[in-house]
Amino acid sequence: MGGVDKADQCLSYYPTVRNQQKKYYLKIFRQILNQSVWNSFVLYKKNGGTMSHLDFRLQLVEELAKIYGESKHSSQNTTSSDRLNGRHFPSHIQPTQKKKAPTKIC
Repeated sequence: MGGVDKADQCLSYYPTVRNQQKKYYLKIFRQILNQSVWNSFVLYKKNGGTMSHLDFRLQLVEELAKIYGESKHSSQNTTSSDRLNGRHFPSHIQPTQKKKAPTKIC
């Protein structure tokens, strides 16, 4: 039973679960993700790894950022004059009984 205690102790150093989470499933997802990172660290150490837990987490984040951090879609480089030539000017909508504040539509 020492493994459970050690896992809880090490996971408490890097808390990812927030106490006031509004959506319960996000709290569960973060806990599962945190436990998965811990399990992968334990496997890494059993295979002869030498990094600390913090270094392992930082390396994991860097590798994930390399893979998933870049945008696959290039943004369209339009100048402001191109945008203003079209019919995309905001117009005001008057308030109604249901909606008291005036709004804008493009």
